[in-house]
Amino acid sequence: MGAQRVASRGAEATASAPAVPAAPAVRVTEAAPPATAPAAPAPAVPPSGPAALWGVSVGPGDPELLTLKAVRVLEASPVVAVPDIGHKRRTAYAIVSDRLQGKTVLDCATPMVSDPSVTAAAYDAIADRICAHLACGRQVAYVVLGDATVYSTYGYVRQRVAACGFATFIVPGVTSFCAAAAQANLMLCEGSERLLIEPVGKAGAVDEPSFDATRVYMKVGRHLPALRATLDERGMLEGAAMVANCGLPDEEVHPRFADAVLGERPPYLSVVIAPSPVRAHDPKRAGGEA
Repeated sequence: MGAQRVASRGAEATASAPAVPAAPAVRVTEAAPPATAPAAPAPAVPPSGPAALWGVSVGPGDPELLTLKAVRVLEASPVVAVPDIGHKRRTAYAIVSDRLQGKTVLDCATPMVSDPSVTAAAYDAIADRICAHLACGRQVAYVVLGDATVYSTYGYVRQRVAACGFATFIVPGVTSFCAAAAQANLMLCEGSERLLIEPVGKAGAVDEPSFDATRVYMKVGRHLPALRATLDERGMLEGAAMVANCGLPDEEVHPRFADAVLGERPPYLSVVIAPSPVRAHDPKRAGGEA
């Protein structure tokens, strides 16, 4: 990729940048730097100095779930990169489209294929385009569904951009599984319960439970029928809920995954939550209507 082309300019971005003047005044007492200085934390607001790449989490679909910081970073970024997984699915763009007037929008093809050489080439191309803008001093916001730290394409792009010497930051957001639990009126975990987040593999394959925990299954899509059969076989279907296209106009909420009618093409953006078996079989703790 174009690392050598932009690395010399990108090195300038490693210096800390002052906060935007509009931010609340904070009194800071400087201490002598240690022998090995720790990595600088992300600034509270977009820097006004050298350009940086920001992974901006935009939540699962409802624009009202955008954080104030996400809005602020978007407003301060003249360039916005938008992932496109194909089939006209640019959900992150739809969430923030009303805030992109006058900005340069980069359509970033991120094919959902199993060939690592294809995905690597796509991320290289995206990073090259982003670095070209950063080298010219233009801050870039890369919008991401849900939270950028959970199964997002931003991580692969960030690694490549950082390797070119540019600063990178992340704005956290509402995860799809937290929003889905809220829509299904479920508690994800209580007391000392554990929470396990698991992507669904080929043919709906999931790990055999080895400990009691609430399980969140992501990347389900066409594997919904197979996953439901697996949960039924393992006695985990009772209490399980499914939410598809959370926060979007075509949202589906199924408090009982067992009763959900699954079409020939189940929604790609589907999350299944299987509560802790102990809680699922306790009517006083299973959730549902208040």
